Amino acid sequence: MSHAPTQSAYLSIIAWPSHLTPPQRTEALIAAAALDPREATLAAQRPTPTIAAEIDALIADEILRVLHDHGILALAPTDDELLLDRAKPEPVTRVLRFPNTAPTTFAVDDNDEPAWTFSAEDIRLILFARVNDPRKVVTSRRPISTNADNPEPPTIIKKTSFSPLELLDIHITHNNTPRHLRLKGMRTLIRALDESDARPSLLNPENPIDLLTPHLLPHQSIDTSFKDFHPPRRMRMRAADTGSRRALHTPESFAFYSTWRLYLHNALND
Repeated sequence: MSHAPTQSAYLSIIAWPSHLTPPQRTEALIAAAALDPREATLAAQRPTPTIAAEIDALIADEILRVLHDHGILALAPTDDELLLDRAKPEPVTRVLRFPNTAPTTFAVDDNDEPAWTFSAEDIRLILFARVNDPRKVVTSRRPISTNADNPEPPTIIKKTSFSPLELLDIHITHNNTPRHLRLKGMRTLIRALDESDARPSLLNPENPIDLLTPHLLPHQSIDTSFKDFHPPRRMRMRAADTGSRRALHTPESFAFYSTWRLYLHNALND
């Protein structure tokens, strides 16, 4: 009789208690989840929140119980749980800010439907990152051959190059429905309505964080910690296949990070 494979869960350390030293954090992870000592040591040193390991979802509750007994705030969501409250990302053309509104009101133009508005009060989470966008480059190189009647076939060379890309994710609740706005590249700039047609300066580019932060509510901030994120194992393996550590922080990795951070935000605030 065959059994369905069990789900994995992402053992997520939200915060360490101040009295635990790094070696004690390592010991707690080993005791709770039987992690490899080297893996546990590295996880104990990373900034929180962090994914310490992928674990079997069937024993996640017991692992969390041991960590909580040490005073460690931790969660272990599965892929299904991460997707439970997630809205599909909407590739937005631009978001414009109405000046002199309190709380600040924004207008969304996404090309697929009439423009619509939301307020700073509707924002649940904002994340900004500079990622490495992979591009497959395929070239062919014809070898030098002295045999004109039987030439050697060209050699196909496949390489991955990376280019920088800015991403801004805005998770909101609009008319009691979760929505997820994703802005890319030059569209990450959220500008005042009367500045919407001004071209961004290439010599002195504006910072999306500086443009947006003054118009958020006092308790809101922009998450910029993706640069410190340690992706799940499957993403690290794909990065290893490319031979570049830059592949660790790709748009795919940021998409997972955004969903994972939203789950943590909702779990801790709801």
